[in-house]
Amino acid sequence: LTLTAWFRADDFGVSDARILSKATGVAEQDHYWMLSTVQSQSGQRLRFRLKAGGSTTTLISQGPRLSAGEWIFVAAVYDGERMRLYLDGEEVGSTAKTGMLATSPSVPAAIGNQPAGDRPFDGLIDEVRIYSRALTRDELTIVAGEGRRLDCSQDRAPR
Repeated sequence: LTLTAWFRADDFGVSDARILSKATGVAEQDHYWMLSTVQSQSGQRLRFRLKAGGSTTTLISQGPRLSAGEWIFVAAVYDGERMRLYLDGEEVGSTAKTGMLATSPSVPAAIGNQPAGDRPFDGLIDEVRIYSRALTRDELTIVAGEGRRLDCSQDRAPR
């Protein structure tokens, strides 16, 4: 599984704002997968949550704090052995995780919120992609570059 998106937060007023989410509720075990921002003691971070192998695991980025008003490319990748988070092409978190992905066609997915609508993202989200396989770092670089070339927003410039 790979989740990718470009986003620019207006602010981080919702400390638990969803970029992408497939879930039945807000508790950790309610998520099939989720990519969000979260407030930690060291500032605003990325978070990837995934249900596989019968349990849900949460990974919070170790990399740089997120800043409002800047376009950021994010990717969450699961290859059957590890969960990884990428921020602008750099790996910012990784943890061991094994097992088959939990699936349910009847559980909704949402962009910019929780399916129930109670974790809104305040800002812009662009170029969302969901892949049914784990992309390599080189492939993520290509995806990020395609988003820069397409540049649907006048204020999004290559970094």
